[in-house]
Amino acid sequence: MGYIKEPNGVTLVVDKLKLTTEIEERIKDYISKNKEKNKQLIKKLTKQKK
Repeated sequence: MGYIKEPNGVTLVVDKLKLTTEIEERIKDYISKNKEKNKQLIKKLTKQKK
């Protein structure tokens, strides 16, 4: 993720959504599964280059 550069004279405001604990847990699970999947993909790709 990166930063958004604000144009001159414009102010960007981001409101945080209130999430239930169930939704937060589902998001955390999704992120952790994708991190593991990405690690496996990187290992596979680095082995193919050798």
